[in-house]
Amino acid sequence: MQRTVPRGISLAVAASWLLLVAVTGTIAARAVAVLDGGSGQAGPLSQQEVTAALAAARAATVTPSPGQTLSPSPSATATTAAPLPSATATTAAPAPSATSATPSRAPSPRPTADPAPPAPSQVVRTWAVTGGEVAVACTGDSISLLYATPSDGWTVDVGSAGPQRVEVELTQEGSETKVSATCVAGTPERSLQEHADD
Repeated sequence: MQRTVPRGISLAVAASWLLLVAVTGTIAARAVAVLDGGSGQAGPLSQQEVTAALAAARAATVTPSPGQTLSPSPSATATTAAPLPSATATTAAPAPSATSATPSRAPSPRPTADPAPPAPSQVVRTWAVTGGEVAVACTGDSISLLYATPSDGWTVDVGSAGPQRVEVELTQEGSETKVSATCVAGTPERSLQEHADD
């Protein structure tokens, strides 16, 4: 058995829905105007205005009788405010770091000097002669006297200690020994003169 709804109730329901849609649209429009920089009415709704508008909307709604269904007006969805853009859309991109802006430069190779030629090695010679002992060293073409040690009763006299020539004279009463040395191809070479009184 089909139940009919009196015409007066359906008009009251439609009117309450229209009022609810109008209040909702007004609140949404004012909210958008505030977010838009105040292009609508000046200032947002106060807490009291919002409470009063909601109370009026609730009072205008009609509870449907059993078996009666209410469908929302098509204009209700049309006045719904669009969602605000997310905050991430306006987030500024991070500024590039100073290190990424600076081009990397490979270190330039330093010029290398030609290696110095190796130092000549030192060659030492020691000679035991009549009247003592003489030691010399050659470093390349340069000769030097290391030591000249006389035997007991002998004396030593150094005529030259280098670098071109070494000359040493060992003497004792009635005897004398002369040692002369130079460098030949980096090696000490000696010449010896001995003299003794008979």
